[in-house]
Amino acid sequence: MLAVLAVALWLTALAPGAAKEAPATLAAPTLISPPDDPDQDHCFTPDATKGIELRWRDNEPPHSEGRPIGTYVEVRRGDTETGEWHPWVKKYANPPFTLLVHPSVYDAVFAWRVWTVDRSGQTRPYAAPSEWWMFCTNPKGGRG
Repeated sequence: MLAVLAVALWLTALAPGAAKEAPATLAAPTLISPPDDPDQDHCFTPDATKGIELRWRDNEPPHSEGRPIGTYVEVRRGDTETGEWHPWVKKYANPPFTLLVHPSVYDAVFAWRVWTVDRSGQTRPYAAPSEWWMFCTNPKGGRG
């Protein structure tokens, strides 16, 4: 019986497609700035002309293993009255990504992360998120 099992395993290993491996999992991006500030100790005043620059490091080459790799930015804005997080920005982007500054950007708390995405869908899972980082902004005109 063991001999039959050994032969079956050996034949399975030689079958077409057996040597074909699924693409490796994706490496999540590394966030760089603005720095993580969950306690809101270091809020900053956004630069109205330059915006808020989000920086991260891609840990996958753009065509890793022949797959089209992209990065997807997700930013949520905190609602201090309800304690809920609302989608703010959701889009494919390359680092650095500039968040435009308008009145609702001031005196706010944001959470952000970046996903590495296999845009061909070959990799399982096809996306790998960074950790969430938080940053906060001062009221317009400076510290509140």
